[in-house]
Amino acid sequence: MNAPAQNLCIAALLLLLGWTTAPWSMAQEPPDPAALEIDADGLEIRGLVVLRISEELLDRMLASDIDKQGKVDMCVVGVRATGPSHTVGVADVEPKPDRDDAAFRITVEGESHARTSGRSGPAIVNSRSVTTWKVDKVVRFDKGRFLTEPGTIESHTRLGSAGIGSTLPGLRGEVVRRLGTRRELKLRPAATRSVNRQTSENILAEVDESIDEKVENLNANIESRAVLERLLPLLDTAAVQLSTNSKCIHLAFQGMDDTTGIICPLHRLDPAETELWINTSLLPTPIATVPDLPNGAAKWIGGQLQELGLPEIAVSPIGGLGGETSLTLHLVDDWIVLRTELPESNEPVGTTE
Repeated sequence: MNAPAQNLCIAALLLLLGWTTAPWSMAQEPPDPAALEIDADGLEIRGLVVLRISEELLDRMLASDIDKQGKVDMCVVGVRATGPSHTVGVADVEPKPDRDDAAFRITVEGESHARTSGRSGPAIVNSRSVTTWKVDKVVRFDKGRFLTEPGTIESHTRLGSAGIGSTLPGLRGEVVRRLGTRRELKLRPAATRSVNRQTSENILAEVDESIDEKVENLNANIESRAVLERLLPLLDTAAVQLSTNSKCIHLAFQGMDDTTGIICPLHRLDPAETELWINTSLLPTPIATVPDLPNGAAKWIGGQLQELGLPEIAVSPIGGLGGETSLTLHLVDDWIVLRTELPESNEPVGTTE
């Protein structure tokens, strides 16, 4: 198997198996008319092994909200301005439906508040600013890896005076304050542009670094896991196709013996956070031998995986996601579906101090 295919199959397991030890359940799924809307975007996924990843899971893995106290130290129209700042931002992951070869886009929107003070001769310039901003960052999938592009930012700054002081006493100090007030009003448009530029550059650099680190950690975990590589050699090829709609990302592994591929009936189930669909033609045991009782499902699927030569599954939680994850087994026509759901958490997601 070539390296890209191996990385892809490892990625599939990593994203699918985010559980420790959790209960199994099994259900034969009838058609669900309400679920027909799930892939109404027009996607028709073909393959023998299909991984479906939900937008919710991408949010939990890669979208980190920002709540950061910091310090400002910048030069604004010749005056060094320093003071405290507070930046807050809300992140969101949006799958990009098959355009520009992108897998998904991460958007972070927020505000940065700052109060600064600076010296210009005997004048003390006190200011306050509010910068609203939005960062967009595209993540692509190429050669078995998630790759990021430099982010882009849109921002707008409102700058106001918090008073002009003076280091001189008496009448001389009053003259300095009056002249300083006039000069501050005259230079405010240029100062606003300078504050907006420097603030947006700093925010973009921080968001870029944070997201790049998360994606690199994801790729590092992908490259360190090797499980599905035992399953994919059963196909004539490990070729993979990436498809996205407004709710999910799909990785479909196809066999060459059937150029048209087998359509995966994803519409039969509402998306879980992650799902692995395996066509039963890959299994050595006929699907009719699946035990009827849910208690026998875990033993049966475990035996199937052993016959496929898969190593023992022992995957730690990734991306800081703790707790046990429920793993369920479903039968949909000629497909076995393994689904995971991560537990809800009351903790803030990815808060940055």
